[in-house]
Amino acid sequence: MVQEAAATIKGDLKGYRIDLNAVKCLSPEIAKKYKVMPLSFSDGKLNLAMSEPMNFYAIDDIKIMVKKDVLPVMVDAHVIEDYIRIYYSGESGSVGRQDELVSVEDENVKKSPAVMLSNSILNASVSMGASDIHIEPFDGAVRVRFRVDGVLMENMSVPPELFASVSTRIKIMAGMDIAEKRLPQDGRIDYSVNGAKYDFRVSSLPTVFGEKLEIRKLERSGFAFSRESLQYTQRENELIDIAIKAPFGIILATGPTGSGKTTTVYNILNELNDSKKNIVTIEDPVEYMMDGVNQVQLNPKVGLTFASGLRSILRQDPDIILVGEIRDEETAAIAVRAAITGHMVLSTLHTNDAPGAVTRLMDMGMEPYLLKEAITCIIAQRLVRKLCALCKVEMDTNENEAAILKLQGPKRVFAPVGCTACNNIGYSGRRAIREVLLFNDGIRREVNDSKDTEALRKAAAEAGMATLFDNCARVVLEGDTSVQELVRTVYGRA
Repeated sequence: MVQEAAATIKGDLKGYRIDLNAVKCLSPEIAKKYKVMPLSFSDGKLNLAMSEPMNFYAIDDIKIMVKKDVLPVMVDAHVIEDYIRIYYSGESGSVGRQDELVSVEDENVKKSPAVMLSNSILNASVSMGASDIHIEPFDGAVRVRFRVDGVLMENMSVPPELFASVSTRIKIMAGMDIAEKRLPQDGRIDYSVNGAKYDFRVSSLPTVFGEKLEIRKLERSGFAFSRESLQYTQRENELIDIAIKAPFGIILATGPTGSGKTTTVYNILNELNDSKKNIVTIEDPVEYMMDGVNQVQLNPKVGLTFASGLRSILRQDPDIILVGEIRDEETAAIAVRAAITGHMVLSTLHTNDAPGAVTRLMDMGMEPYLLKEAITCIIAQRLVRKLCALCKVEMDTNENEAAILKLQGPKRVFAPVGCTACNNIGYSGRRAIREVLLFNDGIRREVNDSKDTEALRKAAAEAGMATLFDNCARVVLEGDTSVQELVRTVYGRA
């Protein structure tokens, strides 16, 4: 039996289901004194994790205490220490636990500082509408920052003495190896707040002061955004309508990380979703669930990459394909070939503007004559913060602001102030600004004849494309955002 248990555990406790009744049979003092962790009962005996399984004094003492034979299982000492910290709270005699492994009926755990603080961080991120959580250890301090409306803000701190427990708690919730602190890891947490389900993606990164944790929040809900809710302009709607009526071709959404590219392609996919079409996606991760769409989650560990997944999808008789992101030459080549051979392909690409996407694909090895035939439309976008409607103030532009907006004289605009409704930030919520480049004969000739991005921008302007700057300046003059936000978002300067 000892050999069987040891073979299951292999030096750590990852994935081992710990019996809370076994944990309760030893006091925290004894567990810490002998550096042991009760695991479970089998055949009337206690399976006991020990870093020194030949410590017969400890075994004899514990046998007397629990009135059962003890089956020692060798587990690394630092793993046992981590589990003692998680399963035994600070109060003498009280028992802590990880929700996924043991009964949720143990009220003592809910009072454990590590559990309460971990849950508080996740709950606060949801209530503030944060997209990301950063838990960062430094010398003598641990700060917690939330990314709200695209901007990182420090919101709270974790007592340094609790950081190890909070970090371990979150890693266990995410299914990560708590014994491994030297290498980066990834995991995920399924979590509910007020009945709403969220998918938290957790990434750990070893730093000189401990493991930094980055937690990204994804809503596990169906896609519910319309073009109206995404605030497309009339002209943008006209161009998108033309693009999605094309029988084949690539529609690209471009922009930096966090600019809403995935939401844009999902919006288009939602409109194209039809029971008469076979729609397949390959994503990393699957951010929205969509009825009637075959969605595939990337899994590089088993060889399921964008390129390999896309090759397999093409053997599934698809009409429409969504590729989460074009990251490399192989994926780009397959996507282009699929578009030319009669498929509609939706995807994203990291470029600063719409014309730059063509150059990026050329840099990946795509021939201009293929791109001019494959691409239907490129949508570049950014997300700008909206001024808080309750506290924004009206003012005239100064000389510098007028120059930024390319105005001939002063205009009335709005500026942020800050109030309790917007957490004294001055902004509340975000909206997208876009430039939509619909390929026509002139654009295709320019793509075929030149690799010069500037020449393509000129051709796009001549075709009537409103740039990111044009659209953001319009939003400023409409009073929905500020000049400062235009500079931060379009020009990338704070």
